[in-house]
Amino acid sequence: MINFVELDIDAHEKKFVRRSLEYAKGMIESTEAVEQCIAIGFNLPLFKAFSKEDVIKIFDDLLQMHADAENVYFITDYHFLVLHQVIRMVVTRHNEAVLQGATPILMDSNFTINEDELVERLFHDVDFLLTADEFNALAPEERGALEMSPELFSICNNLPPHPDELKSVSKPLRKKKKGHSL
Repeated sequence: MINFVELDIDAHEKKFVRRSLEYAKGMIESTEAVEQCIAIGFNLPLFKAFSKEDVIKIFDDLLQMHADAENVYFITDYHFLVLHQVIRMVVTRHNEAVLQGATPILMDSNFTINEDELVERLFHDVDFLLTADEFNALAPEERGALEMSPELFSICNNLPPHPDELKSVSKPLRKKKKGHSL
């Protein structure tokens, strides 16, 4: 399980995240070039920081971590950047299909998804979306208030990750104990 804000995301949200990652991975794998990836809905900053192969590896890692019910994975802001891009792109495509009366790409029902609510439920913060200009314009006290990850500077400046910046930490998931009432 990935360390989303709400560790108890419901089964529908968990399925949405998994299917979104699988859908996006399939789209990336079937494209020839980065330009095509951008054309299908991925933002350029993602591909300034990663190669296509790197993104596919991150998708595989995220899918494996998301499926693991025994551990919680504390992923890096680089992982969250990729996941955010996937969620944004899939929600946009899903909602467009619903509004056009077409079959939604991932969901079993015809309803639109509130992207802002979903992002708020899944992500601790979205500091990783700051541009280099926004990041560099922050005063030291503003940077301190952000509780920045070590990799945030690199992300904001579209630098490729150091291999250590893609290492997640896992801890066994503590199951809630069912108590007995007297």
